Amino acid sequence: MVNYGEVPADAVEQLAGSWPIMASYGERDRTLAGRADRLERALSELGVDHDVKQYPGAGHSFMNRINGEPAKRGPRRRGMSILSTMRMYLKRTKKLDQPTDIYAHTVKLLDGGELNLAARRGHPTLIVNTASKCGFTPQYAGLQSLHDRYLERGLQVVGFPSADFADQEYGESQEIQDFCQKNYGVAFPLTERISVRADPSPLWQELASQPGSAPPVWNFTKYLIGGDGRLIARWSSKVNPEDPKIVGAIESALT
Repeated sequence: MVNYGEVPADAVEQLAGSWPIMASYGERDRTLAGRADRLERALSELGVDHDVKQYPGAGHSFMNRINGEPAKRGPRRRGMSILSTMRMYLKRTKKLDQPTDIYAHTVKLLDGGELNLAARRGHPTLIVNTASKCGFTPQYAGLQSLHDRYLERGLQVVGFPSADFADQEYGESQEIQDFCQKNYGVAFPLTERISVRADPSPLWQELASQPGSAPPVWNFTKYLIGGDGRLIARWSSKVNPEDPKIVGAIESALT
């Protein structure tokens, strides 16, 4: 099993293979169907093989075919989605030699307001890319638990809804807000829907470029920022928000 949290950008290329472009649509469709299976096996190695099936309506992309589910798009449409996803994973992230100040950014919130991260200076922040239709969506409960447990001590959890991975987020801000509040009682700040990897915002580009960091491989990747605005640690989607590793790092950041 590939280490999910440390997989490099070229791992999917190595596992899923190249993408021949055929002149004949029929031949291309057959080729893409086979490549879809290979890509899904590759993503399974990354630990995301169980992501879509739990949420009706989530499969408007290549992930429909996980665990044998029928594609909701034709082979050509699904093939284009696969190609777009491949391009996203293969995009290189330029690494920084020295850490930079993540708190130099301002982000727009789901309710139309703004969050100036400079106001967080002196306190840690847990940044997470979220999605409403993902197999990891129940992690909202753990994130809310961290918010309840540590808010008064200075931790701020911030969710960044994104549709970059298999289009697993609602399109409208109100839909996202209603879903999160109704199902998980989310009280921590959520930003407007944003790209975290496909066309990353300046904040997410900088997060991925930090020494020892990487872009999110899937939804619910977690980044802990220290009171000085520097990245402390990054955890993959498979690490639960209340995992002892995360809790311990938060406790250390608060002391």
